[in-house]
Amino acid sequence: MTQGITYQDVANAAIGLLEQKQHPTLDRIREFLGTGSKSTIARHFRAWKSKHGEASNSEDIPHELITPLKELWNQVIAKGDQRIEKVELDAQQEIEQLRQQLNVSEKNYLELLSSHHQLGEKFHHQVRQTEQSQQAFDAEKLTHEKLKVSYEALAQQRDEQKDEATRLHQLLNHVQSNLEHYQTAMQKLREEQTLEAEKQKTMYERNIAELKQEIVHLSDKANQFQRERDQLANQLDHKTKQCDSITAEKSSLQQQLQDKTITETTLQHRYHDLQQLCNHHQSAIEKLSSSTIIYEKNIAVLSDQIERLTQALQVAEDKIEILHDEKLFLIQEKTQLEGLLKQHNIS
Repeated sequence: MTQGITYQDVANAAIGLLEQKQHPTLDRIREFLGTGSKSTIARHFRAWKSKHGEASNSEDIPHELITPLKELWNQVIAKGDQRIEKVELDAQQEIEQLRQQLNVSEKNYLELLSSHHQLGEKFHHQVRQTEQSQQAFDAEKLTHEKLKVSYEALAQQRDEQKDEATRLHQLLNHVQSNLEHYQTAMQKLREEQTLEAEKQKTMYERNIAELKQEIVHLSDKANQFQRERDQLANQLDHKTKQCDSITAEKSSLQQQLQDKTITETTLQHRYHDLQQLCNHHQSAIEKLSSSTIIYEKNIAVLSDQIERLTQALQVAEDKIEILHDEKLFLIQEKTQLEGLLKQHNIS
């Protein structure tokens, strides 16, 4: 704004003050203008005064005072110029100091701006790292949630497998109990069948011996019935062969029954081993699924073997029933022979 004050502005201000009946001074002109540097205003005011001062004041001031006033005015102007120059010099020094401070401030500002830029880059880098960390955290969180869901599913599956293992263990105990009852019943049945077979064998042997003695006795007494006796002897030999065949078949059945007993004992040992294996694997619940499948297969094999043993026992019972029927048939033939002998003796 100080560079904007011109000579014409100062002149107009001085004329305006004169029109207001006020003596123009430096302060009044500056107050009238409202702005401006005193040095600039003073320079233009001196130029205006040099042109208009003498004419403007010659009418009011006496002639004898004009010369002293001019000298006084010139002294005042000189002192004012000196003070203005001193003020300007001080101002220039202060401006130079301020300029230096401004340079230092600009340098500090540039350094601060560079630091701010570096800090901004570090901040953006930190933000990117934070975003990456947040993304990694979100991924880890998602993975953790998936693992949590998988763990809950595995825990539920483990509980289900544990319940299934408990159920299978109870079923195994039930099968074991049924198997023990079945073994006891089979043992008792085998003992009864063996005893019955021995009795039948003894009876068959005794009957055969009695039949042989009776045939020999009858052959000595009844020569006339020689042909009939031969036929009867042939029939008896045939029946004896059948009896021997039946006896051999019985022995074979007994051998098979003994083999089945051995097999059953082996199965019992194997079942005992499986039970120990089941008790051992019960502590490792994670492997229960595969062990349960093995147990189910073994139980199926045992059930199949038990079914085959049952079928073999049924076959043995059928054969024993056939032997019983043949025994009854032999008894009937013996009765018929005794009746024929009695009729022969009576005749």
